[in-house]
Amino acid sequence: MMDWLLTHLPWLWLGFVVVGGSLMRFVWAGVVVLRAADVGYDPAACLSRSPVINLRAARRRRHSWPRIGLPLFLLLVTLYAAQFLWMNLFTYTVIAIGWFLTAPVRKTWGLAVARRVHADNWGRYGPHGFWRDVRGYYALGMRMPVKPDEHAWFVGRYRWLNRFQNLGHMVQVYRFWGVIAMAALSLLWPVTAAFSVFHHLDTIDEEAYFRPWWRFDKSARPVHPEAPIPVNIP
Repeated sequence: MMDWLLTHLPWLWLGFVVVGGSLMRFVWAGVVVLRAADVGYDPAACLSRSPVINLRAARRRRHSWPRIGLPLFLLLVTLYAAQFLWMNLFTYTVIAIGWFLTAPVRKTWGLAVARRVHADNWGRYGPHGFWRDVRGYYALGMRMPVKPDEHAWFVGRYRWLNRFQNLGHMVQVYRFWGVIAMAALSLLWPVTAAFSVFHHLDTIDEEAYFRPWWRFDKSARPVHPEAPIPVNIP
């Protein structure tokens, strides 16, 4: 019994903190949807309520809460349960590898839900097809940023130092650094999986959601900049 406690008690505490805290926050995140639905998503009625109903969050979570937030939360519970039932390093490693390999699937899934949010706010799915949006997301991630203009910082014997002005641009040649970063985050899957639930839940209608997170130049526009993105929802 003592050996069982020594093996499982730390994981039970971690599960209680992460899964329990995520559950309370996740349930609370759905309350705004119910409050907005109660008044028919009417902007004036939402503003008149006390406390004021966040209509933008309600319209976003109307789709993201059941379509991607809930499945990801159930996946989080399943991963913790699997680790608890087979408490060893092999199980932890297998889950980490699985989380890493399925990252593109989660993002593709999220983009599909984002299109539903777009349709809910604009009455249409946008000018581009779903797979074109997915292709554009990864094409932007691999595209090099615009090279900055060079300045003559040095004109004498140290003019060779001017080459380092574009060091930031040169670093971005290695567009696959995001793969390494995702692999590192996957090793921390007990926390990363919980963060993923709320990342997709609350950022799915933001412009940044359509830009690859591993780009250094966050000002980069999507490959199809003419596509309307819901950034000013009332």
